[in-house]
Amino acid sequence: MEVPENADNLPGFSTAPEVLNTFKDSLARSYWSGLLVEEVQYTAGRRTILAPEHHLVAVHLGSAVHLCQERAGQVSRERLTHGDITLTPAGQADQRAWDSPCHAIHFWIAQDYLEQIARATMPSPIPGEDTPTVTLQSQFLTRDLFLENMAAEFQAILSCAREHGEAATPSLYAESLRNVFAAHLLRRFGTNRMNNTKDAGSAKLPDAVLQKLSCFVAGHLEDDLTLPRLANAMGISQFHLARLFKEASGLTLHQFVIEARIEQAKQLLATGSGSAAEVAYRVGFGSQSLLNRHFKRLVGTTPAAFARARRRR
Repeated sequence: MEVPENADNLPGFSTAPEVLNTFKDSLARSYWSGLLVEEVQYTAGRRTILAPEHHLVAVHLGSAVHLCQERAGQVSRERLTHGDITLTPAGQADQRAWDSPCHAIHFWIAQDYLEQIARATMPSPIPGEDTPTVTLQSQFLTRDLFLENMAAEFQAILSCAREHGEAATPSLYAESLRNVFAAHLLRRFGTNRMNNTKDAGSAKLPDAVLQKLSCFVAGHLEDDLTLPRLANAMGISQFHLARLFKEASGLTLHQFVIEARIEQAKQLLATGSGSAAEVAYRVGFGSQSLLNRHFKRLVGTTPAAFARARRRR
């Protein structure tokens, strides 16, 4: 979901992320519960964020730039190149200055969402003990290929939404990426390192749940099938549903929903139950162009050509 410039409150954030007031020169931004992602490109200058309520991960995409950072009484002067990463934990005032134009992907992560992922992935506490508080460790400069790839994935999602509209944004795919992204941050940079995650070796998605999920998706293809909605319908956490479904089926939930929509579209087109544009909306694609793209990729032809071939039989 794209975030409006004048947003004051967002679910999962007590106030709109500081990015809305501090980094105003953004190219695009989108929000999924607990995570706001934006692509920024700004000229040389200085920024100050006073005790942000949200964790900020910045992945540098542009050419080399000299960056000076100050937080928690420490000062760092580094030369950033493409793929370099900085991490500002929530609650730490951040000052930074750079000497040339910057291009980056910013990830703003809500603390309560980070804790939700931690509860789903960390070992259960000993009875009577509280779950340890989790946060992220400051990083003035680091490299992480996984996060660099995540930045590229979300940049593509932002570009798709900017060029084709919000309806073209694959919410289920982005939500799954969001969960994997947060879990990786906790494993790599969490103050309570997740070296001992919950034992997943014996955890499997029951066949009854797989059948229930298949029926639910088939009956709600025209709806916005988000990860929270699917998880709520199955009575399973988002993180576990996404992971266990992939292990059980070999498909991501996003791939499964896309394939289900294409199968239903084939049936409707074969029986002449509407034009390609009408079918696109009836199966939940939101636009004919989105149906065309996935149909051509999975079936090998366009919806119109498929319908004509079936009518000639």
